[in-house]
Amino acid sequence: MATALAGVLAVTVMVGGPVDMVLADPEGQARAGLVVDHVGAVVLLLVCTVSAVVQAFARRYLHGDPAAARFAVAAGALTAATAAMVTAATLVTLAVAWTLSGVILCRLVGMYRPAPSAVEATRRTARAFLVGDVVLWVGVGLAVASWGDLDLRHQDDAAVGGVVGTVVACSLVIAAAVRCAQMPWHRWLPATLAAPTPVSAMLHAGVVNAGGVLLVKLSPIVGASPVATHLAFAFGAVSVVAATTIMLARPDIKGALVHSTIGQMGFMLVTCGLGLYAATVVHLVAHGLFKAALFLGSGTAVQRHVTHTLAPPAPRLTRARTVQVAVVAGAVAVAAVGVAAWLLPLHAGSAALLVFAAVTAARLAWGWLRRHPTPVLWSRP
Repeated sequence: MATALAGVLAVTVMVGGPVDMVLADPEGQARAGLVVDHVGAVVLLLVCTVSAVVQAFARRYLHGDPAAARFAVAAGALTAATAAMVTAATLVTLAVAWTLSGVILCRLVGMYRPAPSAVEATRRTARAFLVGDVVLWVGVGLAVASWGDLDLRHQDDAAVGGVVGTVVACSLVIAAAVRCAQMPWHRWLPATLAAPTPVSAMLHAGVVNAGGVLLVKLSPIVGASPVATHLAFAFGAVSVVAATTIMLARPDIKGALVHSTIGQMGFMLVTCGLGLYAATVVHLVAHGLFKAALFLGSGTAVQRHVTHTLAPPAPRLTRARTVQVAVVAGAVAVAAVGVAAWLLPLHAGSAALLVFAAVTAARLAWGWLRRHPTPVLWSRP
């Protein structure tokens, strides 16, 4: 029902503009409320869709598990809190929903308490979130004291520059980095593997990627501070390199997926630091969908790996066919990126992203064609 409602809201916003439900004072100043604009409609669809799929999966995955009922209640509460954060109309409403989602997530991570792994996972997650939330609330308190409770529908009306603006923007970046499991606050995310697999998938319904939502919704404040944008870029760049390196060395599937998420969230912060907020939204939606699917399919991947290991070795590609695969993979990547470059305006930041996308697409096509050679290109021996 929530997913259907999110779809209706998305169509309504696309046709008639933003939809809001705001509690205002007699002077018209917003005190609390929710608003669904174009960005909010897209992310709300992500939150509700991933949550619906994960909870449907969990009904079978946790069948007969005593923790199944607790998971269902906590997952529904986490979805509601995340949806409120995504659609918050004021800064204080956003911060309250942000903290509430963190508290509920700690409950989900500790589903199997008093098991030692669950206790340690809850402790790590709570410590990291406490740091991020304290920094966020310091920034929110300073912003409210200086500008009043910001109406996120009209952020341009506030004078967000100066020292206060820089401190508030930096606090937002640090809070986003903590929630996105960026270095050095990354240890909480691998600890969540102590929870059932649906919890790991549920994280990608606007929880671990909530930092991107925060920076996009408050982009006028963050973008007005060069210090904050450089800080976001630095957190993201360091985490991309470090987490991806760890991912390549992890022998377990879920451990590799977790560190892949840390690296992807770093890439998302890099786009925020470059001011490419549209790319940030595309990235957090795409990553949320495919990484949740990868976590839900991790058990199947293990079974396939075992089957592949026990099967007789497949014939290796000849040198000529390897060259053919490489040429086709490169052509596909260049063609795709060329179309994107033709359709979209380019500047230095987006050009760098296109180069990265071309290399990634080529590597993806290479891996796919090596594993699944098609009869159109060649026939198997």
